[in-house]
Amino acid sequence: MSGPVLDTAQDFYYSTTVIVYHEPASIRETARVVDRDVRPVHRNLEELAALSLSELTSEGQARRPHVWYDSIALDLPLVSPTERADEASA
Repeated sequence: MSGPVLDTAQDFYYSTTVIVYHEPASIRETARVVDRDVRPVHRNLEELAALSLSELTSEGQARRPHVWYDSIALDLPLVSPTERADEASA
């Protein structure tokens, strides 16, 4: 997959929150709920699935987005490990 993984952290949060609270039956329904075009919503949901942060379950011709968690804890270091070691020795 090329290009950015999700456009913003807000897209990730919004997409997963909609899936949890609205339980849309399809990608198209997800797009309706968030009032966005289907194409970018589809791309975001595919990216979440590629990162194993959601599943797209085939149900007839539709693909239903699903998440199995209530929250996610992220650890995002803002400096490289080398910089941390330098700071620790200072």
